[in-house]
Amino acid sequence: MTATLGSLRAWADTLLPDDPDIVLGWLAQRADPARAPQRAVVLEVRLHHRSDCRYWLVLKHGAEPYGCLTDPLLDPSRFVYLESSMPALLALARGRCEWSDAVADGSVTTAGDPDLLSRVTTWFRPATDRPCSRGTP
Repeated sequence: MTATLGSLRAWADTLLPDDPDIVLGWLAQRADPARAPQRAVVLEVRLHHRSDCRYWLVLKHGAEPYGCLTDPLLDPSRFVYLESSMPALLALARGRCEWSDAVADGSVTTAGDPDLLSRVTTWFRPATDRPCSRGTP
């Protein structure tokens, strides 16, 4: 029964998001405020198929993460830039993939301050399902 329910969940996820707002909300739920940096950090997300659109997730220690549809205008040195496909972002947001796996396999590319980049993986709760399937849900 568990396998059937898992299959249904994966199928349902493929129907939902082409809406980055929903996926950003799920990603915010996976963030761990207790492990976020003391100073606010912004994850700027660009999707391969919508490179003209950007989305932002603000993380700060002890505060609930929040998404923005406009640039939050924090210090540019506090930005981490991410680019991925929607399926790769969905896998991260739903906890089916670890950040380190997505970066290692190239399904998510990153840029920004090296110190921040080295800590991104620690700001999120561990994936519930593994392994990452190269950005596919």
